[in-house]
Amino acid sequence: MNELIKVEGRSDVTMSSLELVEFINGQRKPEEAELRHADFLVKVPKVLGKDERNFSSIYFDSLNREKPCYRFLKREACLMAMSYSYDLQAKVFDRMTELEQKTANAPSLPDFTKPAVAARAWAEQYEAREVAVAQLEAAKPALDFVERYVDARTSQCITDVAKIIGWRPRAFTKQLEQDGVIFMRGVWLPYQEHINAGRFEVKTGENDGFGFRQTRVTPKGITWLAEKYGKDEMPEVSGAALKKPRSTSASKHN
Repeated sequence: MNELIKVEGRSDVTMSSLELVEFINGQRKPEEAELRHADFLVKVPKVLGKDERNFSSIYFDSLNREKPCYRFLKREACLMAMSYSYDLQAKVFDRMTELEQKTANAPSLPDFTKPAVAARAWAEQYEAREVAVAQLEAAKPALDFVERYVDARTSQCITDVAKIIGWRPRAFTKQLEQDGVIFMRGVWLPYQEHINAGRFEVKTGENDGFGFRQTRVTPKGITWLAEKYGKDEMPEVSGAALKKPRSTSASKHN
């Protein structure tokens, strides 16, 4: 009871006469005689009248012989079931309603027997693949950045970041000072706006009784500095810090 048939452009659940007979026999009491398919076929015209011709079909038996049968839509299957009992009709109705709901929720497939539909489906599939390739190409700089630089989850000092993105440390800190990113107060410290933006953090501690401060570049700050000052434009990468690159091909700024 899970067959589909195309009717007026729709996919409708159908039940064959063979399935109905099997269903009826499954509901019969032990003392009741088993219903034969041949006897059921004789009854169909009596119940459906001239409409029975709209549902005629064939099947092949175990010997591969062509045999007549019917394939009913929901209304006709229920009418045939009702001719045996109201209880049977209710069970057939419930079963076919359940199958209809499953069919409605299932994704529909294009009718590939129609050239125009098949061509449109192919074009949509091709376009989707092209979009996926384009998205992968667009993401390649980010993937390259991760592969070259991103490794640990810790922050880095400004000197290490400068070396990795191709600057001499002294020139890099001077440039950051000119751009209003950091300032000198005994050590290089970031302006508050960059701390608030999550690009830098200031570590404090004590060593041999003396307090110290150190500016660290966060993973977000590493990405920001690479985008703004690196030789190549770098995409944003969050949640990770820099590692030493495998090559030293990045050119250095003066």
